[in-house]
Amino acid sequence: MHFYKICYRIVASVVSFIGLALLPFLKIMINFHGISENINLLYLLYLSSTVATYLFSYKRSMLYADQKNYVLNITDTMTSILMNIIFLFVLIKFRSYVVYLVVTLVFTILENLFISVYVDNKYPYLKEKKTEKLEAKVFSNFKLQIYGMFFHNVGNFAVFGTDNLIISKFLGLKVMGLYSNYLLVITSISTLLTAIITSLTASVGNLLTEKKQLNLLKFIKIFPLSIFGYTALHPFQYFC
Repeated sequence: MHFYKICYRIVASVVSFIGLALLPFLKIMINFHGISENINLLYLLYLSSTVATYLFSYKRSMLYADQKNYVLNITDTMTSILMNIIFLFVLIKFRSYVVYLVVTLVFTILENLFISVYVDNKYPYLKEKKTEKLEAKVFSNFKLQIYGMFFHNVGNFAVFGTDNLIISKFLGLKVMGLYSNYLLVITSISTLLTAIITSLTASVGNLLTEKKQLNLLKFIKIFPLSIFGYTALHPFQYFC
């Protein structure tokens, strides 16, 4: 856990450095036409929220290792519900995107602090100052996994993240906002269907000895496909 803490703080420092280094080039990379807010302030708030996720989130791995995922799920769900309620109030009352981002930053910090305090109380030995040096073999495996995760994230951004930059640069942030809303609907439905289908995995496994498992498998495959097809084509007509 001490090694995890060091790794996450290094990542937070690197993200902060790169993020601040890109600040002077925002106007070159993105078209801000029609945006009245202070772009530099919006960017810094976004950057702060991203960096804040690395400060205490390394302790989440302890709950994963101890198979206490339900604690994280409950915390994330309750935080998300409360945060969205406050988002609605903030947007209706203040109509300020800056306040919206400040609320996001505050909730990110509070949630990570809650997880950190919970883990410290659940596993008090983690608060001990004395730490042992990692074995060379374990440290080598860590490095290999970290390198793999780093390049995976870089590739993931190159494939799925650059479309936002391209749309923002050539069409502006307003069009980017419309695209993001459409993508949010698709992503939400995808997340819901993924949870439903994943929960059916064990049931399908139990039917492997029966003749009806193929029909059930076909239904499971065609059901989300039908929903995705309708969702992707129907709203897209209005989006265009």
